[in-house]
Amino acid sequence: MAFVEELKDSARDRLVSVPEDAPLVEAARRLHAGTDIVVVCAPSGTLAGILTKTDLVGFFVAATRLDEPVREALVARSQVVTCRLDDELHAVWRLMQSRDLKNIPIVDQADRPIGILNARDALNALLLDTEIEERLLRDYVMGLGYR
Repeated sequence: MAFVEELKDSARDRLVSVPEDAPLVEAARRLHAGTDIVVVCAPSGTLAGILTKTDLVGFFVAATRLDEPVREALVARSQVVTCRLDDELHAVWRLMQSRDLKNIPIVDQADRPIGILNARDALNALLLDTEIEERLLRDYVMGLGYR
């Protein structure tokens, strides 16, 4: 059984965050190739919401001022799907599939963002886990290593 914790290093590298009072332009600057999501943090460091490239483009199209604070455009906290390091990866993967999500924030027990789980990374880990289980089962059936 695989857990989100197995992907914590790559998830930590993928984390891009801004304070909720940062200008939207700052959040846009942090979205670069390979980054699809910016985590928005409250002054306490807890997750306040997220911004995706799609969110930012939509807000910029409708905005009259580009110096608006990030909190004006962020996805409300109640709508953000998160996971924790001790969550079972297969369950998180099913949740991501059901909501058509490419990325979700990983938060600690205090609800502070510590990484971004990417669907591709989760799927690769699950496939590797399945391959290992398959090999172990084959070896068991063939009696390899059991003498």
